Amino acid sequence: MHRRAVLIGGVSVGAGAFAGCSSLFGESQPADSKPQLEVFVANALEADIEVTISALRGSTEFFSHTYSLEPGTGDESQSFVGTPTEVTVDIKNGRSVTRDYSVPASCDSPELNVTIEPDEILVTNGCVPS
Repeated sequence: MHRRAVLIGGVSVGAGAFAGCSSLFGESQPADSKPQLEVFVANALEADIEVTISALRGSTEFFSHTYSLEPGTGDESQSFVGTPTEVTVDIKNGRSVTRDYSVPASCDSPELNVTIEPDEILVTNGCVPS
């Protein structure tokens, strides 16, 4: 097994392990508050990338940040408050996609998880189905 495959596997498992972990500590939000979304971006490519992640609802931008990631690494240093309906992933000198984003009402600790793979860009909410 290649070192990068192991590292990417660790990044993916780590993202899944942290999904919803604040709910383990009994934190909950009032129904009328906006969630704080932790942002996790993972580079599953075999090359360095510079990628900008933007989260929007209509013309309102809740979040935009540019990450520089080495192969097989991730970054979870950012968060934002809001409820976006779409996420744009723009890789410098590469692909750009916009994905719909939603969080089920039953999700106590939503996240914005982006994984950049060779053939696909995944955007998920980090909620574990019950």
